[in-house]
Formats: sequence, C-alpha cells, structure tokens
Amino acid sequence: MLQVKRERIIASAALGALSILLATGCSASISASRVAEESSKMLTSELGQEPDDLTCDEGLPAEVGAEIRCVIEIDGETIDATVTVTEVDGNEVQWEIRTEAP
Repeated sequence: MLQVKRERIIASAALGALSILLATGCSASISASRVAEESSKMLTSELGQEPDDLTCDEGLPAEVGAEIRCVIEIDGETIDATVTVTEVDGNEVQWEIRTEAP
C-alpha cells in the first residue's frame, strides 16, 4: 500500500506547479522555509494528504531552470524531491516539485 502512495506522490507532484510573488525590494530568491511551506500546501492540495514534513536545503533563486533539493516525509517514508523554477514574470515565480523514483 505504501508503494501506491509513493506512486501517487510521484504522479501528482510532477504535475503540480506553484506561483508565488516576490516581495518588492527583496533579493531575487525565495527562502527555503517559504519554498517548503508553499510546496507542502501544493502537495496537500494535489494529493488530499498533508506531508508529515517537507524541508529544503536552500533558498530558490528566481531564475528559470534553477533547482534545489527537498525532502518529503509522508507516512513514515522519506522521499527526495527536486524543486525547479518553471517561469519568472516580474515578481511572480512559478515552480514545480518532482519526487524521485524509489
């Protein structure tokens, strides 16, 4: 059963994208804690289940193609993920989170 949940995470997270506005006057990156918080909300919306924890190693540069590593904990499993910026339009940054195959 856990494998099914992992497959759902992989399929759903790969399809999800998140858009966030950068505050005027701040550096062109989003803090690791903000990326984790917003990505967790996205996964909860996509899966109907909130991750137990989601942490990211570093802030996310607001540049298309920029990537950071994150770790998702759900139902006692730890799953590695990559967050990638897909679009930057002025102060708006969109990214997707993809889990890695087991």
